[in-house]
Amino acid sequence: MSNISPLQRPVEGEAEGAGQGSPPEPKLFVRAITTPPGFPWDQARAAGLEARVGAPLPIAHVVYQLKRLEPWSAGKSGRYAVAYVRADEVKGQLRATGEVDGRHVPFVFLSPREQERRLRSLLFVAVATGLATALLVIGAGTALRTRAQDETSLADLERTVAVRGRDVKTQQLGRQEARALDEEGVSRRRMNDFLNDLAWASNAKAPDARVQALHWDRGYLGVEARGDAAPFLETGRHVERAPKPVKRGVWLWGVSPGSSQ
Repeated sequence: MSNISPLQRPVEGEAEGAGQGSPPEPKLFVRAITTPPGFPWDQARAAGLEARVGAPLPIAHVVYQLKRLEPWSAGKSGRYAVAYVRADEVKGQLRATGEVDGRHVPFVFLSPREQERRLRSLLFVAVATGLATALLVIGAGTALRTRAQDETSLADLERTVAVRGRDVKTQQLGRQEARALDEEGVSRRRMNDFLNDLAWASNAKAPDARVQALHWDRGYLGVEARGDAAPFLETGRHVERAPKPVKRGVWLWGVSPGSSQ
């Protein structure tokens, strides 16, 4: 602990002897603070509390700055320097140098009004950054969802059908299912047949089959699958591959209706 100025204003005689030039520089009160070993944020919190409790004047009457003197190291005490100056002597921003343990340490003090202005600016930037980040996250999420939809697997269809099957009890959901069937081009088929086709495809799918899409046309099930091997193991229905792939590496397989259709 060194360079301890008592933060007292010059006595009247001293003020007169100071001359009529520029106003005297604000006086600093500088001291060292040592905290126990711990995490850096715990040491900083402890030093901040000690700085406020140990202020030479009521905390509302001073402006202070706390600076770490040595880099943080595990298992070592934290070393800080704190400098105080009267709040009414800081107009906007004040730069000064204090001495601690023989070292000259620069300090920058902000008036309460300037601190409030900068805090408002930081809050504005934080809100703007948060909104921009949210928009980026939403955009990325939309892109990921779109990509996932493009790569829909048979397992996704199974989960969708299972959920719809449990909730199909209400009339409103029944209308939603009907609209979904219209979108898939299977409005002329019964819901039971549609679900039976999906259940059969789920049970008969080969373990290594990579199904890309399912289609329905006049009672027949069409399956787009990657690779030239049949995507189904069961032979209860007639499965036939189209003569040409629908796109590179993807073949269309026709599946005859089940015996109950």
